[in-house]
Amino acid sequence: MTPDTVRQAMEQFSDQQLLHLSPLPPTATVEHLIQKVPHPRQAEFLALGCEEALFGGAAGGGKTEALLMWLAEGIHVPTYSGIFFRRTYAQLSKSNDSPITKSHELFRPLGGVYKATDKRWVFPSGAKIDLGHMQHEDDK
Repeated sequence: MTPDTVRQAMEQFSDQQLLHLSPLPPTATVEHLIQKVPHPRQAEFLALGCEEALFGGAAGGGKTEALLMWLAEGIHVPTYSGIFFRRTYAQLSKSNDSPITKSHELFRPLGGVYKATDKRWVFPSGAKIDLGHMQHEDDK
């Protein structure tokens, strides 16, 4: 059996069938799956139960990763959709430390497939996370 044959066969499975095959326990959380362990401030942010939070600090403090981890918490829900914004496309993509680069590090191990033309991650459950930019009011 070739890898392509296996992939084609697995694409026909339902989410429930795939969960049955998974080596992960049914109660696995994103923290079990993500390769990076949140640092204490990120963990504190991820544990919040409120609808709004302020998470400030200097560049390199882990704010972007924390937001991407937070968005990943819903990827097991088929109807889930999330969006991550930056003001300009350049801020979203133009560095080795950009949100797009960081999203690849976090979402690929979770089974995410990046659709570059749409700037969208699609997960095995059907959940979607978009990466967007909005510099001007007319960009809505």
